[in-house]
Formats: sequence, structure tokens, C-alpha cells
Amino acid sequence: MARARKILLPLFFLAAGVAGFAWFNARTPPPVTADVEQKTWAVTVEEVALVTARPALRLVGVVESPHRTDLRAAVDAEVAAVHVLAGEPVRAGQALVQLDDADLQLQLQQREADVAEAEASLASEKIQFEADRKSLARETVLYELAQKDTGRHQRVVKSQSEAEAQLDRSRSELQRAGLQLVARQLAVDGHPARMAMLRAQMARAEALRDQALLDLQRATVTAKSDGKVTAVHVAAAGRVAAGAALVTMFDRSLVEVRAQIPDRDLPKVRRALAGGLGVAGETVVDGARLALTLDRLAADVAPGQGGVDAMFRLAESAPAPELGRVVELFAHLAPEPAVVAAPRQALYGNSKMFKVVDGKLAAVAVQLVGRTFTNGGDNGDSRLLVRSAQLDDGDLLVVSALPNAVQGLPVRIAR
Repeated sequence: MARARKILLPLFFLAAGVAGFAWFNARTPPPVTADVEQKTWAVTVEEVALVTARPALRLVGVVESPHRTDLRAAVDAEVAAVHVLAGEPVRAGQALVQLDDADLQLQLQQREADVAEAEASLASEKIQFEADRKSLARETVLYELAQKDTGRHQRVVKSQSEAEAQLDRSRSELQRAGLQLVARQLAVDGHPARMAMLRAQMARAEALRDQALLDLQRATVTAKSDGKVTAVHVAAAGRVAAGAALVTMFDRSLVEVRAQIPDRDLPKVRRALAGGLGVAGETVVDGARLALTLDRLAADVAPGQGGVDAMFRLAESAPAPELGRVVELFAHLAPEPAVVAAPRQALYGNSKMFKVVDGKLAAVAVQLVGRTFTNGGDNGDSRLLVRSAQLDDGDLLVVSALPNAVQGLPVRIAR
């Protein structure tokens, strides 16, 4: 019996415990379960609007002029006066530097005297030719008379001795008349050659006179066009040699901005030029907005250069900025239809954006077309131009950056 109690007593207590636990569970009410609210992310959205817009390139350029030139002295001379200073605007025809022209005046007088002498020689030759021509006619008559006299003396003979003497004298006169006739004929025949020689001398004298006149005129160095003086290399009372630089200036109507177009954007620019659409641009200088037009692309590329230089011509009516000035410019390419202008933070990677559909993110594959700038691109006023078949007017495009943006992420629109 004692051994049976040792075995049954623990079993009894175990059964009582199980029965008590079951009774307690049956009496305890079931736990109340609370609904857990799912987390959502606040996003900022913009309503999609498909537009036609012109992509723009933001470039940095340098103001240049292809018609920057050095005005040089044409002759050796002293500088009589300098009428301009560096930085001054000048008008076409305005006197810039005056060289001493005393020596040039004397040289011009000498050349004019040479021309007068040549003119006199020509006139004298013409007079001499007329005289030779008239004398030739008379000497021809005298020669014919001498021939007749000689023939007559050959036929009429009074005495033998007298006839021979008369005949000799007649023959002598005939020879003399023949020589004079030949000399006069040569003088007449040589007139065209002498005239040609005298005309050549006349032309040479006139050319030297014109050169002296041109040198005299060049003693006053003038501006060839409206422009600006960038440097003055001489001062009054100094002496300059022929070819020495006097003034450096540039044409204000031919000012351009040289900017480098990156290789990735060159195809768009070339297509615009080839299609005749042109590439318009603009820059802001001292608060003034200046219009630009792409004139041409450079014909060579420097080693290591990551693009091609483009020359943008400044409008003639625009004020010319200083040469060498660095400016920011915007080049507008051909219009792109059916694009969306979105802020930069809306783009994830290089080709993905998100829109909100039924409270969740929906990934949208996009093609980056370019950028557009407003207010000069300051204060972040630039937008991406993208195109996508998955975006329509009225779609809600996410324009805030989410570090964990994925397809299907629950979001709420921030107000």
C-alpha cells in the first residue's frame, strides 16, 4: 500500500493541476486583438502637363571678336597727335592718330612734278609727230622734183663738160633729198613706239604720285568701322617705323561669344543647324539680357578637349561687352513635343520616375530629352524635360526625393 501511494499521489496532483488549468482557461475571456495601422510616406506631387518645349544648354563662354585688328603706320614718321585712349568707343572715319606729314607733302609735290614732266613729254611728242608728218609730205615732193631734175639733165646736154657737172650736182641733190626723206619717214614711223614709252613713263609717274597721295592720306589713321579701342601703343612726339602698331580696336558689330558644346549635345546642335532651324541663345551682361545666334562650329578640337567650340554672334543692336569677359549663356535647341517639365529631384537614376496610383507608387520609365531654364537658371530654376508613354495629362508625378522609393510603396500626398 505504501508503494502504491508513492506512485498514485504524484499522478493525482498532476491530474488536479491539469484540470485546474483547463477550468481557469475556460473561465478567462479571449484577448482583444488591436488593428495595426500600416505606415505610409508623405510625398509631394505635381499634376502632369504634356507640353512642347525647347531644351536649353547651359554653357560658359568668352567674349571675342573675329575683327580685332591692329592699325599700323604706313610710313616712317613722327607721331603728331593721339586722339583716343584705350576703352573709348569710336565711329567709322574718326581720326585716331595723326602722323607728321611734312615729308609726305614734299614727296607728293615731287611726284606731281614728275607727272607734269611726263605730260609735257607726251604733248611735245604729239607736236613733233605732226611736224614730221607735214615735213614728210614736203620732203617727198622735193625728192620727186630732184628725181625729175636729174632725169632732165640726163636728157638735155648743151656741152659735154657742162652736162656732166650739172648731172653730178643734180644727183647730189637727189641723194640729199633721199636721205632727208628716209630720216623723216623713220621719225614718223617711230612715233607709236615713242608714244608707248612716254605713256609708260606717264603711268609710272602717276602711280608714284598716287602712292605719295595715299601715304599722305594714311598719315591720318582713322577707324574703319564703329568699334572700341582696346589699346593705344604710341604717344605724341614719338617716332614710328612703317608697319608699327599704333592702335588696337575691334568692330562692335562683329562681337561673338565662344563656348564649348559637350560631345553628348553635339548631335542635337548639328541636327538643328542642318535642318535650318538655327540655335538661338541668350546671356545676361550687367543685368541686360542679350540675344545670341549660333553662327558656326569650330573646325578643329584641341587635344583633351571634351567638346567643340561654338561661336554665338551677338546682335548688332546689342551693346558690346568687353573682350575676354567670361559670361554664362543658354543655347535653345529645336522644340520637343509631348514632354513633361519636372524638377530634378523627381528623377531616380537616369531613366525612372514615380507617379501616385491608388495611394501607391508606380514606377515610370522616362527618356531624358534635355533641360529648360527660367529666370536665368538662378535659384535652381531649371527643370528636366522628359518623355514617357506612361505619363498622361493629369497624372500625379512624385516630385519629392524618397530614399526608399520602390514600386507599390504606400504613400500619402502632403498638403
